[in-house]
This record gives sequence, C-alpha cells and structure tokens, in this order.
Amino acid sequence: MSRLFFKSTPRAQPRTRARPVTVSAVLAGVGILTGLAVWRGPVDASLETRFIAHRADFERLRDMILGEPVVTSVGVDNVGDYWLFDGRWVAAGNRFTTFDQSEMLEATGLSEERHRDYLSALSAARAYRVLRKPAVGTGRWGRVVLFPPAQGTFPRRGPTFVFAEKPPEPLLSMDKASRAHGTAYARLAEGWYAEFSNR
Repeated sequence: MSRLFFKSTPRAQPRTRARPVTVSAVLAGVGILTGLAVWRGPVDASLETRFIAHRADFERLRDMILGEPVVTSVGVDNVGDYWLFDGRWVAAGNRFTTFDQSEMLEATGLSEERHRDYLSALSAARAYRVLRKPAVGTGRWGRVVLFPPAQGTFPRRGPTFVFAEKPPEPLLSMDKASRAHGTAYARLAEGWYAEFSNR
C-alpha cells in the first residue's frame, strides 16, 4: 500500500528535562498577584470614600430629579431628549435640527435657573448626569453617573451610584460586586448602591 502524501509518520518527541522553579519566577508571580490586589483595592475604597464625602450632594441631586414633573435626566451634555454636540443641542431622533441652550430649555420646560442649579450640584458631586427611571416594581429609582478619577482605578464603564427604594440585584459585597462579570451592585448606605458593570 502506498503512503498518502499528507500522512506523516509520528516522530519521537524529544525529551525535555523538568526545570526547577527559580526564585525570580516565584517573585514575579507574587508581584503580579500583589499588583492585582492593589489595582482592585482602591476601586472599592475610593468609591465608598467618594460617596461619604459627597453624600449631601448626591442626595440633593436625587431629590431634584425625583421632583421634576417632566424631565427625567439632566447632565452637562443632556437634558431629557436633548444632547449637546459641538456647542449646539440636538433632539433625539432629529439630528439635523439644532437648538441653542435657551431654545432647548424652553422645549424641555426646565428653567435656566433650575438648569444652573443642576450644573452646580453636579459639579459639587463631581458627577456629569443624574437620571430617574420609572422601573416597574422598584419604586423610586435612578442613577448619578460620576466622572471617573484621573488615575483610572474604576471599572471600564463610568462609575455609577444608584438610588432605589428596593435593593437592586444581584446585591453582593463591595469586593465581589467589583469583580463580578456583568452588572452587580454593592450597598453604600440606606437606599444607595454602587453599580459595577464589568463586561
């Protein structure tokens, strides 16, 4: 029987000698694990510290947005269905028509003074948007979206504090929530939670 041109005869594998684990390899492994712990650690601590330091500002934003009769979101680049692009406001679904700020505020029903109050409160909290959602079965529910710090120790998506009457799920410890795949929450205080989204 002739040999197939694409079938090769198994070759004996060369013997390899086991290499002893060197001290440098062990130290490198310890360094990597320590680095991961340090990288994760500040995430949890800085979120809790940030919430405690600015809790009054977050509660002010929560109370403001929950008291709005029509507008459900206000941020440095957003009011309701309007978004800021290149210094002009654009309505969602109508990107070819732009508005100046006074026209946008008139359309949304938000007064200039109230808009300034929001921007002041957002600045104090170092946040860029507050929003509420009429989520079914959760009562009053919303988010304060934060500016990430310069050192970049937060998760990939911008950090978010959630206010809710009922605890969101899954509710985990701060450490487990920060490491969870997908979206998870950790309790900060009564009615306040840190949202982690690691995808």
